[in-house]
Amino acid sequence: MKQRPLSDKLAIENAVAPLESLLNKKAQGELLVEHLQHTGKVVCASTSPQGQEIIKNEVKALTQSFEELFREIKQQKDQLEQTVSQWRDYKDEYERLSDWLQQFDILIKAQKNSLLPNVAEKENKCKK
Repeated sequence: MKQRPLSDKLAIENAVAPLESLLNKKAQGELLVEHLQHTGKVVCASTSPQGQEIIKNEVKALTQSFEELFREIKQQKDQLEQTVSQWRDYKDEYERLSDWLQQFDILIKAQKNSLLPNVAEKENKCKK
């Protein structure tokens, strides 16, 4: 998969889709690996002991590579989904804090407007 910057939520969400597509092909790949294992056994029946060892090692290595590939794909997908979740949490918290700051700003401006502009007016207000 091509390397892409994951600096925004959309890029992260878009990176998850190809991984899901690959994970959906795991069963198909497992069938191919099973077919390879079966074919390897058939070929080993008519192969020298040295050739049998080579074939068994190759089939084993391929099976392990297949399993590791899908383990890594799943791990990457899970990490990206966790990042999207954290991004959502950050956005929600940011909006909540932004709303709070705006309301606080409104209260401060209202308080400023209600304060008397000069000392003379303040003295008159206190005398009343």
